[in-house]
Amino acid sequence: MKTLFQFGKSVYKSVEGFSELSYEIGNFGNDLLWICDTNTARMVRPLPQPNVIINTGEGAKNFTTLERILQVALDAGLSEKATFLGLGGGVVCDLTSLSASLFHRGCKCLLVPTTLMAMGDACLGGKNGINARGIKNAIGNTYEADEVIICPEMIRSLSDREYYSGLAEIIKHALVSNSKEMYQSIVLEREKINSRDLDTVSHLVQLSLEAKKEILEQNRQEILKLGHVFANILEAMTDYKKTHGECVAWGIVRSTELAYKCGLCDKGFSDNIYRVFKPFKYQIDYRIPRANWQLFKSLLAKNSTYNSSNHKLLVLTDLGNVVSYEAEEDSIKDAVVEGLVYR
Repeated sequence: MKTLFQFGKSVYKSVEGFSELSYEIGNFGNDLLWICDTNTARMVRPLPQPNVIINTGEGAKNFTTLERILQVALDAGLSEKATFLGLGGGVVCDLTSLSASLFHRGCKCLLVPTTLMAMGDACLGGKNGINARGIKNAIGNTYEADEVIICPEMIRSLSDREYYSGLAEIIKHALVSNSKEMYQSIVLEREKINSRDLDTVSHLVQLSLEAKKEILEQNRQEILKLGHVFANILEAMTDYKKTHGECVAWGIVRSTELAYKCGLCDKGFSDNIYRVFKPFKYQIDYRIPRANWQLFKSLLAKNSTYNSSNHKLLVLTDLGNVVSYEAEEDSIKDAVVEGLVYR
């Protein structure tokens, strides 16, 4: 077991395998509520009681699931000294953190992220939430886990889509931070990343968390939303059939092309960002069909980040340099809608 760092009250640890993971979980005693999804529940046999097994996917992030978790905890007679243990990806971690924050006004929280997205991004910072009235993470708060335990061995079990979805957020951290080591690792070790070499990916996860930690400590968390306005719209337009990471990769490439079209960066830099993502199976050449432009516009107008930023978009103008820019509608259309590609 290796302690990576502490952020707020949360201690971040990395373990080499499942035996070390089991030992660390054992340190929290028996007063545990296990929260898993239908996939991660299979990792622990038999799954200790009490437990809650939720469905996979964003659809589980709702009031019904939240109420079920709290009801199981109450029925089990757990006290304010209990620990809610979340074993799963971002959905499980969100629900575990939020429910722990509410139970007896706050009980202990232990997160074991099992997806690359959760390991390299979502587990840090304590943000949680459930979806309501069609709005993602409409209800939530910030509640830091007591411990976050990362077991890179779990990366082997991920589907390609889950793996590359998480990788997109890690690449984003490399682009918006000042971590040259992280950026060079992504560019120079593409084959190892694609083959899921554990040493390489484990190191990337650690660098990603350290980069995000530095950004949060500098109170620059807004830059972590790079590409997310376009990404959230694409997710909604495809009825969430595309993963969040796939959409983030697309959103970053499209917003960087927008930056080039608006004269905020040169073509060489925009092309370079395209080349960073291209080897990792993202559909970054996808364009919104012309017939769907009005729908894209309407979703853009409803986007909370876009509106709260006075209709400005975050764009990347250089490595580590993110700016907020109010783009003309025609420029946005040129960047996202099918038509002539400038390359």
